[in-house]
Amino acid sequence: MPLGKAERACVACGPALAVVLALIAVFTLLFRLWPGLDLTVTQLFHDPATGMALAGQPFWQGVLALMKLASGLFAGAALVLFPLSLLRKGRRDALAVRFWGLVILLYTLGLGVLVNGVMKRGFGRPRPVQIEAFGGDAPFSAAWQVSGYCHSACSFVSAEVAAATALSFGLSLGALWFAARPGARLWRGLSWLSFALLALTAIERIGSGRHFLSDVIFAALLIAALGLGLACLLRPRADALPPSPETLSMTSPPASSARSLGVTALLLTLGLALALPLLRPVLPVDETRYLTVAWEMQRDGTFIVPHLNGEIYGHKPPLLFWLINLVWSLTGVSEVAARLVAPGFGVLAVALTWGLGNRLFPDRPGLGARAALILASTGVFAIFATLTMFDTMLTVATLLGLLALLQLDRGGRWPAVLGLGAALAFGVLAKGPVILVHLMPLALARPLWTAAASPVGAGGWYRRIAASIGVALLLLAAWLLPALWLGGADYRAEILWRQSAGRMVNAFDHARPVWFFVAALPVLLWPWAWRLPTLSGLFRAGTWADPRARLLAIWGLSTLLLFSLISGKQVHYLLPALPAAALALAAAPAPRRGWGALVACALVTVPVLIWAGLLAAGRAKIDGGAVTALGPLTLLLATAVALLGLGAIHLAARRVPHLAWAMVAPVALLTMHLALRPALFEHFDSARFATELSRAPEAGVAIVGYPYQGEFGFTARLTTPIQVLAEDEVAGWVGQHPGGLILSASDAPETGTEVGEAWLAGHELRAYRLP
Repeated sequence: MPLGKAERACVACGPALAVVLALIAVFTLLFRLWPGLDLTVTQLFHDPATGMALAGQPFWQGVLALMKLASGLFAGAALVLFPLSLLRKGRRDALAVRFWGLVILLYTLGLGVLVNGVMKRGFGRPRPVQIEAFGGDAPFSAAWQVSGYCHSACSFVSAEVAAATALSFGLSLGALWFAARPGARLWRGLSWLSFALLALTAIERIGSGRHFLSDVIFAALLIAALGLGLACLLRPRADALPPSPETLSMTSPPASSARSLGVTALLLTLGLALALPLLRPVLPVDETRYLTVAWEMQRDGTFIVPHLNGEIYGHKPPLLFWLINLVWSLTGVSEVAARLVAPGFGVLAVALTWGLGNRLFPDRPGLGARAALILASTGVFAIFATLTMFDTMLTVATLLGLLALLQLDRGGRWPAVLGLGAALAFGVLAKGPVILVHLMPLALARPLWTAAASPVGAGGWYRRIAASIGVALLLLAAWLLPALWLGGADYRAEILWRQSAGRMVNAFDHARPVWFFVAALPVLLWPWAWRLPTLSGLFRAGTWADPRARLLAIWGLSTLLLFSLISGKQVHYLLPALPAAALALAAAPAPRRGWGALVACALVTVPVLIWAGLLAAGRAKIDGGAVTALGPLTLLLATAVALLGLGAIHLAARRVPHLAWAMVAPVALLTMHLALRPALFEHFDSARFATELSRAPEAGVAIVGYPYQGEFGFTARLTTPIQVLAEDEVAGWVGQHPGGLILSASDAPETGTEVGEAWLAGHELRAYRLP
């Protein structure tokens, strides 16, 4: 059967996806109306005297082991064959690129993110053997019900069935897409065997008490839906086969290649945003603080004036906290859902950079997509776009404001004025008046960059800018006036002065020398600015002859200059200016070889692996504390990922150099997270005290010897504030709070039983339960 027939067969993926989504809806309704169906089916395999019928049976254990081996071999084959197919030419190999790329995405997004990340950690459903009806101590929770009983390795949904479904889906899709190739009969035979293995795996999971019926059904349906969605996106079309390596060069790619680059950038940002937060805890002090503010807003209903540990919190505006609570209104209070809010704006920032590049450079097709890929694979952006912080929202506000400025420059009237005003208000609500630092230099310097054929006069231009500021003030007044009234004098001073002008002239936090940002540029622009030919070409491409180059120069350099003059400095403050750098780098000459990408990646991955090895061997410490949870298997996995990534970069370096450079930061960051994951959870996970803290709010909780900033409020779901004590206040507090809990980074209280010990952000904390 020629390729065209296989392509026509792929058209059915749309209706098939609709059927699977309909089945998800039908089974959701079924288990909502009849939640006891799970208990009824599990009861068929349970004997009160002997337990679950299939638990520990050699045959069924062999079935599970065979499934894991087959699924692992299939995923491993995809990792090897994808880069090999990428470097070969022709329609047949272009089809293989899509297929093996789809398999990698299915396993990564399906098993790694959706199942083990979002579903298991988000819903926290106890397994059948853990509930009271089958000998455990946990209450039964229905499908799609947020339980919170556990935070990992939970019941909803089954990872084993998901892996078996991914195997079956991949083999079946291969039988369809490769129907014209030798070995098509083998594909079909393996796909039928995989379906039998899937059925046996589902029976084993239910019969051994590891999963409910709904866990099995929804695992299979969710993976099938994801697989069909990816198949619809990547299915072969005669007019849009994947580009060969030559078309991936950075010189004026065709529209289909540009779309491939742009979609790759979005998928890369989305993948990192979903994966990296699952490989590390909620990091103190920033992420824990902001999630605690959002938690107290939800708990106490303080939506106008945020609070932290029971006190008014004026350091940041409320938009992020509002959005987290909006998501919680749909999902329930969930760590996973909350940690996806800010990264979602990172994905949006990449999409807006793509659009801005197309708007600025309509004569250079593909430049916007290239800029999006450069931004997505810049190390600093890739890191901070996965954190629960404010900078991705501010980046989106800056990009929206710049698009509005371009519309104003081209004769736009009230819609553009309203758009700029909304962007300014959005930026202020995201992080404060700092949005003016990013947009006002461009607005004021408009005569230097305008490309309008009949530009608006200076008077008309600045009147429109003033009108936009007025629109922003009107929008902000809806929140700011009630907040200033309810917050009191301290809140007014905090939000109107200390966090803006106070930080500019005399920083009380994050003080750095004036040259800090200039010295940090190699880190900010890693790895793309580590190519000397790109830098020299950038200066040639960024001449003042082109008004678009002047716009990018004013945008980036004014931000760098103004933040250098401001006393408080952090690397992520320049995140909203990175799209300007990405657009400028995309306009520079393309890399012809990617060998430097190997060096740029190895300079990060090798030291990280060495340090992880020293930590595991006890030859290095983190903030003075030893690491005991980091073992040889973790190091082996991280090393394997690093070698695989470096190998892929090596393969791409000659034929697809831009792809080689785009792989540097993802490979390095994934290696870093895998190698240091146990150490991060051992030394930075505030949830290690969550169980003890959640049992003591009525008796009272206090902390001494630690600069508390809300690290435990959200992770322990506290309902009352933690009292921060000085050393001389401990004895009095102990006498007034029998049964309370004290966290101490200094001496133990005179009475009390130690119930826990852990490192947190450089402090060794011990928990003591009072008599």
